Amino acid sequence: MRALLINPFSESISEIDYDGDWKSIARLIAIEHRPFTLVSLGDPERHHIYLDDEGLYQPAQRFFILRSYPSPLAGRGLVLRDGPDGDEAEATLTLESLAAAIKWLPASIRFTGTTTREGETDHPLLGRVSFIESTPRFIDTKRMN
Repeated sequence: MRALLINPFSESISEIDYDGDWKSIARLIAIEHRPFTLVSLGDPERHHIYLDDEGLYQPAQRFFILRSYPSPLAGRGLVLRDGPDGDEAEATLTLESLAAAIKWLPASIRFTGTTTREGETDHPLLGRVSFIESTPRFIDTKRMN
């Protein structure tokens, strides 16, 4: 099945053949035995990116920004989409449209930790609820010199 592989180390996006086995995702995004997570592209075709769930904490990491997501994403990503039955379906995005939605960050960008905020808010269905929000922090090591 057609998938798109995002590689911030080579600043490239390539079309690959994904075999449909969820165990192959870890190999394709080079995370060994760590867990992965999903980030939605927010498009009508319901594309999403599989990413290393612990990617921010890996040494010598590279990052990219996705236009529809509020903070930098870490490491390689595999783009697929939701199928009609909830299964994976092949990516239908073009390489060009995905490339237009991505900005590569320089190798000098480093993750330094998170800022956490706790509070309460009114939820339309659940009423008053508590929340914990964590925002990642980054520095540009080039600007420190």
